[in-house]
Amino acid sequence: MVVAWSSCFLISRVEADQSISKEQEVQLPTYFIQANPEPPDKGTPLAPDGTGSRGDCLYKAELPPLHALVDIKNLYSTVSDYPTFWIYLPYTSDDAPLGEFSLQDEDGENDFYRKSFKLPDQPGIVGIRLPKTETPLEVGQTYAWNIKIKCPTRESVNQPSTPAYITGDVRRVAQSPDLEKELNEAKIPLERITAYSKHHIWYDTLTELA
Repeated sequence: MVVAWSSCFLISRVEADQSISKEQEVQLPTYFIQANPEPPDKGTPLAPDGTGSRGDCLYKAELPPLHALVDIKNLYSTVSDYPTFWIYLPYTSDDAPLGEFSLQDEDGENDFYRKSFKLPDQPGIVGIRLPKTETPLEVGQTYAWNIKIKCPTRESVNQPSTPAYITGDVRRVAQSPDLEKELNEAKIPLERITAYSKHHIWYDTLTELA
């Protein structure tokens, strides 16, 4: 998987019923991160969509919690066969040496892809690309994904730890003729972003924003 460190910035995520003043805007770096070629052991069933836990990772009161940027039921679509999965990651390489990304069937029973990755050196918005060497997502299929951050325990780095985790769903849909026409006619990135968001293709909207 190719590593790309982006210099662009995004506004931190807030709930839909909140407004953002100039004083509340937070600029966060965006990262694309690489998977380790050695996959970890297959593991735990997924929690319900959009839920998570910080496990043994330290609570950071000054930062938002670990969170998926697409976590609303019925708004988790992509037209991409190899989408990018977006989260806000408050943890850094100082907190944990590795994270783990897995993509599974809708019930969380069978792995399609599972890799470890190195954390960046500062908190920010993180995008994990599904590599094109893997099997592409199928149109009409829903998948579950899971990200775990393996922080050492506070008692001892040699003790087993409970990872922080976040889960979500992604569903690949067919690109409609209207969306295809709007994308072909788009002359600037903002027009592509508008087209994806108009058709509720949120994974690809976020990827275009990055």
